[in-house]
Amino acid sequence: MKALLAIVIFLLSLACASLASASDTFRCGPEIVDRGETTVETIISCGEPSFREILNQGFKGPRVENWFYNCGSGSFIRVLRFVDGRLQDVKTLGYGRGESECVGAQHR
Repeated sequence: MKALLAIVIFLLSLACASLASASDTFRCGPEIVDRGETTVETIISCGEPSFREILNQGFKGPRVENWFYNCGSGSFIRVLRFVDGRLQDVKTLGYGRGESECVGAQHR
């Protein structure tokens, strides 16, 4: 019984780890940006975001920005959070609208 419980806990931890890593990447068309990439690398891969939100200008503490990519109706809006110019994480909001802007820089 203890062995079965250990296996279940192990499998649950693997499932949680895979979910956490999914929030470290963003696919825009054929390109994938990963955690740690710069804002410049992201623009080269994905193009300009639909909207930028500056949370902290960087005067006191790190510069923090949220970039929003509208992936169109039937898909979700993605929020890329950058701290001091490096991608920290990717979150999902509600459904987008219209045509997808997540097609990559070369396909816009």
